[in-house]
Amino acid sequence: MKAKINHIDVLLDCAGVYPKSRQINIDINLRSHYFLAHALKDLLSNAEHPSIAIVTGMPKPIQKMPIWELQFNIILRGMWELTHKTLLVKPLAKELEVNNINVNAFFPGDVQSNLMKHSKKVKNTKVPVGSYLVFDPSMESINGKFLDNYGHIVPLSNGKYNADIAKQRLANYLIISTHI
Repeated sequence: MKAKINHIDVLLDCAGVYPKSRQINIDINLRSHYFLAHALKDLLSNAEHPSIAIVTGMPKPIQKMPIWELQFNIILRGMWELTHKTLLVKPLAKELEVNNINVNAFFPGDVQSNLMKHSKKVKNTKVPVGSYLVFDPSMESINGKFLDNYGHIVPLSNGKYNADIAKQRLANYLIISTHI
């Protein structure tokens, strides 16, 4: 007998794949996050302090590189993924704030995973910033931000990472609410 779930407190969204093609990158590393958040918004909005935390990449490259649209090779696809997943937080945070759901991104640090050969050998298996982001009461008012692996808010250029730019850049890949 299946138990009925009436709410979800936290969605820790760490889905992703090594982007071997443009379409896989768009579908798995971007669209899946957007559609999963919207599919679960009713269950999340039944929680006391609902939160979505999306795992993304290293702060320095995200801060310094331009937002890439080209995906001709693995390096460009990786840069596209980092910038677009970080952009995604802006419209999702705006769209879901009416449901009192906070949406933030974070960099987990160098942690063991099956994503790449070198990450399988990493000894670290803990991601304290994830717990901090979703369980610390001081984070309840934080929405639409990007945190590093130490729990610090990473300053992002408002000229690159704002709701209007995000809507423009993501319009080719997602149907984003016109009310943000």
